[in-house]
Amino acid sequence: MPKISQSKIARNTAFLTGASIFQKILSFFYFAYISQQLGSDNVGKYVWALSFAGIFALLIEFGMGPVLTREISRDYQKAKLYLSNVLGIKLVFSIITIIALLTTIHFLGRDVLTLNLVYLAIVIIILDSFTFSFYSIFRAYQKLQYEAIGIIIYQSLIVGVGILSLIFGFYLRALITAILVGSAFNFLYSLSLVLFKAKIRPIFRWSKSVVKTILKISLPFAIAGIFYKINNDIDKVLLGILAGDRYVGWYSIASKFNISLTFIPGAFATSFFPAMSRYFITSKEKLAYTFERAVVYLMIVSLPITAGSFILAHKIIIKLYGPAFEASINAFQIIIFGLIFVFLNYPVGNFLNACNRQTLNTINMGIATLFNIVLNIILIPRYTYLGASISALASAILLVSLGLPWIGKIVRYNKRYILGKFLKILFASTAMGVIIYLLQNKVSILLLVPLGTIIYFVILIAVRGVTKEDFLTLYHSVFKKQHEENSVNNA
Repeated sequence: MPKISQSKIARNTAFLTGASIFQKILSFFYFAYISQQLGSDNVGKYVWALSFAGIFALLIEFGMGPVLTREISRDYQKAKLYLSNVLGIKLVFSIITIIALLTTIHFLGRDVLTLNLVYLAIVIIILDSFTFSFYSIFRAYQKLQYEAIGIIIYQSLIVGVGILSLIFGFYLRALITAILVGSAFNFLYSLSLVLFKAKIRPIFRWSKSVVKTILKISLPFAIAGIFYKINNDIDKVLLGILAGDRYVGWYSIASKFNISLTFIPGAFATSFFPAMSRYFITSKEKLAYTFERAVVYLMIVSLPITAGSFILAHKIIIKLYGPAFEASINAFQIIIFGLIFVFLNYPVGNFLNACNRQTLNTINMGIATLFNIVLNIILIPRYTYLGASISALASAILLVSLGLPWIGKIVRYNKRYILGKFLKILFASTAMGVIIYLLQNKVSILLLVPLGTIIYFVILIAVRGVTKEDFLTLYHSVFKKQHEENSVNNA
């Protein structure tokens, strides 16, 4: 398959980013809708089954997606060889995963309904893993538009089938089946792309040397993926085991908001990571400058969201999820403070990866994950879902705290600049929060959000928390960078 221009790569990347944002937004409101229909106990079962199966999905994937993309991008002629061996490995890993998952779930003694949900989720994680391998081919070919289309249709199918299921009186099994329908479509769609667009006839293959190479290269990706997934899902799994499904439901509602907003730092990371990687080789000064701006821009976004969400927590939860989830409000107010650290971990983690410190980054994630597990085991029996919320906040703080000191060992960045900006952003966020607090019982939340945004930026500009230079830097980083790369490539 021929290479495509850099400008088209940029458009395709934007298309995939847009599709991911669409998926996040649609998924957020869909979850709010089904939560209102199901109630806390059933939401807890639904989330627990998906989270439990999701952890085991890592045993199938084993970090092979990035490896497949990287190796094929280096030599398109090896696409079938690598894909067939990855599929062969995944077939074996799928069998092992099914045995391990079924053994574990029966050992836990969950109820029959939850068991049935997990059985359906097993099929979903297997289909999704194979689908990811198929899309990895097109990531190597730099044709991301196919995956973007798949994401949009996949999420739309889930929402459509899920809503129809609830309208016709079908509940938990049907909602998991809705995800299965979306996954089945995505699997068949991506397979057809491999067959008819890439012209590859994949088979299950086990070439000893190739399998050994794939597993060796995949191991660091697998370890990082395991830590990431466990850190995100273990709280829900432990909460279901140690406390009960109702608490999983309350906690899931509280944490969904943070999860849905991760596309924001993700988009920034997509923009800044290539620049950081380049500047690590060419200019330490520009590397430090890029890191400083990335941190400041994400503080500009995360601090006001945290302040506003903390104050409007009651209105947000009741408006989106209904009175049945009023208990989620306190957990939401705890977890929302973690948003700042979740956002800041993106520039910290991406900086370390860009500077060839990915092993250190993985170790930090492992420490934070272990800390999260231990703290959950200690706090959940006594404080249930509030204990899980405290654990989530503490582990987010720890992860940033572990990575940040290493930044200063690699480059000399301007801590005074970041602190000065932080204080101005904090002042603007606090002032906005006070005004929102005074108006919350007089003005609709639909008006409070845009009003608060305007107030925040007016104050922020007034105290020079954000300047014209910041806007220009952001514009050139995100929109002009690709133009400069195109000019170099065309020279």
